[in-house]
Amino acid sequence: MAPTAAVDKPLADRFKELAKTLHHVLLIVNTLLYVFQFVKFNTNGGFARFTYRVAFLSAIVTYGIVVYKSIMSRQKQGSHAPTSLGALVGDENVQYLIMTIVWFLMPHFTLALLPYFIYSVFHVATYMRTNILSIVYPPTVAPAAAGSDAPTVQPNPAAERYVTMLKSFVNSHYDSSMAMVSRFEVALWIELAFYALFFCRWSWVMITVYTAFLRVRYSQSMHMQKLMATLTAQIDAKMAYQGTPPAVRQVWETAKAVAKQFYAATDLSKMLGGVSAPKKSS
Repeated sequence: MAPTAAVDKPLADRFKELAKTLHHVLLIVNTLLYVFQFVKFNTNGGFARFTYRVAFLSAIVTYGIVVYKSIMSRQKQGSHAPTSLGALVGDENVQYLIMTIVWFLMPHFTLALLPYFIYSVFHVATYMRTNILSIVYPPTVAPAAAGSDAPTVQPNPAAERYVTMLKSFVNSHYDSSMAMVSRFEVALWIELAFYALFFCRWSWVMITVYTAFLRVRYSQSMHMQKLMATLTAQIDAKMAYQGTPPAVRQVWETAKAVAKQFYAATDLSKMLGGVSAPKKSS
């Protein structure tokens, strides 16, 4: 969720952007505090539960602001406003908002925090580059040159240096980080499936909701598609070994067939009536 440059934005929009960024910072801090408790095997403690809930509450606020701005923007555009539930759910920001509410209400899953943490890091880095550095390191205004009425504005060298660093960080790590998000999301599905096998509390509710979420993510995320293709190819290669029992190979082929049928039966484009789903925005 990368913010756009704040150039001549209305005060209300700048306030929303600042509020969203502050909640991203709150999410980052509380995720780190929770992970520290996780490393200490103390996730059942009161402090760990508090930081986990605050992190997801912050995520709810940030995505709530984004979804609200998106809906208001579409309403101003008139005919482009979403008119169906399918079109609204097809918005990636709505999907993540729904999942933040689910994770906030359900038992703790450490993996669930990590994708939001990564998104928040990139949002804060971009917000600092486009909004904060120019305030902390303001440009130098030199007197107007002879024959000119306009003063000369010189960018602050420190601001330029940090802007370059942050831009390089985002450009260098964005794709690999989004791929990591996909890995975390698939790993979380595997964890939920394991709990569902033992009929743990709320496990079947969560695996059902999260399967629907990942199905939509697969339709919209190039990184998720690449990851699933890679995993499928790796498992296919292992199944091709001569020592693989035929029964195991048959189970894998059946699983792939069921997955393809599920994919065809839950085609997002059909649900949206042929309208492409809105992409994830700031």
